[in-house]
Amino acid sequence: MAPKQLLGTACLVVALLTSSSLMAQVKVGTNPTTIETNSNLEVEASTSGRKVKVDKTTGQMTIADGTQGAGKVLGSDANGGASWQLPLVGSLVNANTLGTTQTITETVN
Repeated sequence: MAPKQLLGTACLVVALLTSSSLMAQVKVGTNPTTIETNSNLEVEASTSGRKVKVDKTTGQMTIADGTQGAGKVLGSDANGGASWQLPLVGSLVNANTLGTTQTITETVN
């Protein structure tokens, strides 16, 4: 085998053997050089406290915008804009009529 082929083959083998053990962390935001050690991904707004984070050990995703809180649910409007809201007391879906929903609009305090 020619030296160039041998070197190319050796580089390919090394790349294939080490590529599975490589991991990356990605951060987009005001301070892209600092990422929490337990995060795989952080997207941070210029406004303090607004962040989307994926924890690399648990896989948990955190969405913080300053309005999150215990017992709140993440809902969306017709345009897909998400926000933290108090849950509705109940929502009834009639399975016999496709997509018919009756919503009770009182919120939990």
